[in-house]
Amino acid sequence: MKALSSRRQSAGNRDYWWYNLSSPDGWIDHETAIRLILNGKDETDKIGKIILPLGKSDWRNRIIKASYHLYNNRKIIKVHVYKENGNDQYLIYFGRISDGIYPVTVKLEE
Repeated sequence: MKALSSRRQSAGNRDYWWYNLSSPDGWIDHETAIRLILNGKDETDKIGKIILPLGKSDWRNRIIKASYHLYNNRKIIKVHVYKENGNDQYLIYFGRISDGIYPVTVKLEE
């Protein structure tokens, strides 16, 4: 399982987190899942985590088909997670919003 961590940022009425998937074509078939760790503004403040299983769902296809950019000849796919204030629904998209927005479940830290 690949684990990525991000700090919470705020803009307007949204909290958001973002992650970079570097060269996913080289490792995504070998991983069973991606765990996205959502931290507060402070790295020690854990909010929750999102598990994206790559074998039994469409997450793998959504990631592979997402828009990307090249940096030092490496494919980089941005992963965006956000939540509007006053709403408990978390949403995720890969690359650009036009690639699709999907609801996700956040497992809260205890």
